[in-house]
Amino acid sequence: MLRVVLWHDEGDSRSQRALDVLRKTVADNKNVEVIARPIGRQPPSAHELQRVLDALGMRAGELVNPKHPKAKELAATDAGAAMLAMCQDPTLIAGPVALREDPVRPTEPYVPTEHTAPPPPPSEMRAVQCRPPIKILTLLAPIGLPPHVSELIKQQNAGSSG
Repeated sequence: MLRVVLWHDEGDSRSQRALDVLRKTVADNKNVEVIARPIGRQPPSAHELQRVLDALGMRAGELVNPKHPKAKELAATDAGAAMLAMCQDPTLIAGPVALREDPVRPTEPYVPTEHTAPPPPPSEMRAVQCRPPIKILTLLAPIGLPPHVSELIKQQNAGSSG
């Protein structure tokens, strides 16, 4: 099963639009699990944030919301300080951010032994910063998009242009 996690700010309209697009797009697909993670109540750990930055191909300072009052202050700090600040105050994260974990096929088959448990399935993370919110659909392209998605794209673009 494909899992898509959306880090979002519950009070932000852009986050809500991304969540709406995601839910409408996968509504009939039983192979996709959508998890809405309100980062204000469930802030990311430093490890999670680093994995997301790696998947986005960004440095910590690039994910800081430029409109946040602390943005200029953080621009003068190093990546570690910016990451710590985003973990402590997730409103600094320029979101929403969507994540998809793709199972990775092992190169060697698992051979059970008497005293070992199977390892957790490895996965590769893909991520996208949903600015504009419709960019969340780029994570879903590998599973095939339903026919009504083009209509969603038109509606979303009409809503964001006004």
